[in-house]
Amino acid sequence: MLSAAWLQIAVGATARTPARSSARSSVRRAVLWILGSRALSLTSGWVILRSVGYTAGFGTVAAIATAGTLISTISSLVPMGLGVSEGSNAALFAALGVPSSLGVTMVLGGRITLLAYAALGLVLIAASTAVVEGAAQVRTRRLRGRARRGAG
Repeated sequence: MLSAAWLQIAVGATARTPARSSARSSVRRAVLWILGSRALSLTSGWVILRSVGYTAGFGTVAAIATAGTLISTISSLVPMGLGVSEGSNAALFAALGVPSSLGVTMVLGGRITLLAYAALGLVLIAASTAVVEGAAQVRTRRLRGRARRGAG
């Protein structure tokens, strides 16, 4: 038998559970974020191909992105997929009738994008840390000033 305390905890957790409409909107938002992510992935692949002078149709870019996801999952067995991703993408591109050198270019472009996101993240973390530390210093100064005025 459940004790009264456990029963209160269970009832409290149930009361905090979002309503069905809220859960549905959360699922919709999640699906929209996933679709947005896929669209950005396809767009970045198309931009990388265009930047090296190759024009690819939507189907080719979608095939590359979809197979590229599978390749990156498999190549994650090797740290950063070094070598495996490049070779697999070169073979994929050759199978699609696209120059295989573009497969290597796509992987390198993805790695550069990853480094750019990592750098942006580091900058944001550093800025956030600086803001938090600055706010703490301001609070400390204010408290010291109030303490001096109160003591004096």
